[in-house]
Amino acid sequence: MKLLKYLVPIVLLVAVTGCNQTEDPATLPAISNPSALAASVTVVEVDIIPHNPANRINCAGKNRLISVAIITTDDFDAMDVDHATVNFEGAYEAHIDDETGEPVRHTIDVNGDGDLDLVLHFLYRKTDLNCDSKEGCLTGEIYLGGDIYGCDFIKMFHK
Repeated sequence: MKLLKYLVPIVLLVAVTGCNQTEDPATLPAISNPSALAASVTVVEVDIIPHNPANRINCAGKNRLISVAIITTDDFDAMDVDHATVNFEGAYEAHIDDETGEPVRHTIDVNGDGDLDLVLHFLYRKTDLNCDSKEGCLTGEIYLGGDIYGCDFIKMFHK
């Protein structure tokens, strides 16, 4: 996970440096400014299927809910994440409030450190995961601006 924290910004910076340098920067998308990108993407700690270190997912269980926690750390408060924007492998929060139609926000101290973590639930069948998947990643936004990105390993099995 620590390697990914440093690898993602580097990969993204390499991807945007190939743009046409003669174009007017004001007309380019925000991502074409590498310094803005580095400040806007926060790599977060993710725990797929909290309290289950094996992260085993039955790829035959299409109606299975997959719990994914965004962990609060010394450097990041998971409560800052706009849970309605979090996308895990193509899926969004499965629990929707009947009255508001908005995704339900779940908070709990997943790792026992005294800080609240954000836990989201995704229907396996709505994700892009398959029996060959080795990793699950999520993206989302912070309420005050900026994006998040985080991944965790998974072990798929067929029962």
